[in-house]
Amino acid sequence: MARALTFIDDDDTFEVAVEKVDRKKVYGWVDRKPVDREGNSCFLGSVSADGLHIFSRESFEMGHVDSQGRWVEKSELQAVDSDGEALEKEESSFKQQLKLEETVSIDFYLDHIVKSVYEIAEPGELLAKVQASEAIFTFPFNYTASYEPSPAFLIENDGTLFMVVGQPAGFEFISKPEVENVVLFDEEDEESAADDLDFSMM
Repeated sequence: MARALTFIDDDDTFEVAVEKVDRKKVYGWVDRKPVDREGNSCFLGSVSADGLHIFSRESFEMGHVDSQGRWVEKSELQAVDSDGEALEKEESSFKQQLKLEETVSIDFYLDHIVKSVYEIAEPGELLAKVQASEAIFTFPFNYTASYEPSPAFLIENDGTLFMVVGQPAGFEFISKPEVENVVLFDEEDEESAADDLDFSMM
């Protein structure tokens, strides 16, 4: 189901509908449902260490405990940064206006791993704005309220506008100068090193 996003740029406001490009819609899918000999649905269970008990998927829940092993309710938890300062949760992007004021290069965009893609239906003037820009518009995106938004980018392809949500790849490419600075062994040195080995001494 399509949801609406609102972009603003100076005095211009663009309200558009976005719909996730689902892999299932592109390639289709197959459902496999395990059943027993009588046709009853089966479920994945866990066996206890002694082999005497079987636990269903409803038998386990995630919980939180403090350093003393005491149970802590989720509502009592507080996210903090590396300095121990409290973080504020940011609202969902569907409930706020997204500013189109930052752009990045194609190289910066390619340094990200794609998490999800949304097609923007009937982008109107927003499409023209993206096409006119030499760089890529980027903004923080939250599908739901969270402490750490993901970087999102507006990408146009053959007249269709997409919002690509990603995350930094976390690695850097080695440039040519850095490769040239690597010390390589001379073939003559390698032959000399081989001559120094005498297996009869072992």
